[in-house]
Amino acid sequence: MSCHFRAADGTDQIIDLNQVTDVARGESYIRVGWKGLIVLDPAMGRLIELRDGPADVRGNCANEAEEVSDEYVCITYGVVPADLPRLRANPTSWKLVGP
Repeated sequence: MSCHFRAADGTDQIIDLNQVTDVARGESYIRVGWKGLIVLDPAMGRLIELRDGPADVRGNCANEAEEVSDEYVCITYGVVPADLPRLRANPTSWKLVGP
């Protein structure tokens, strides 16, 4: 399943969600009140925040995705900075951080 996201350089890009590693789950800081899931694109080593907005009266919610920095992931989701090189080196051994 493909997903469009905004890369750090502002371009629209696509990742295959079947190929990513779930890194951390929690609340987005970029979009307050939205749920976030950080995923790693192992092919490029990029961290991407997948966001879901609050549900409307029909149960639908907006969603978006954006490449984020290592610093953002550590501050917002509590990932230890020293763990990021290990994550990128061996994504299959990673355990999801967050509730």
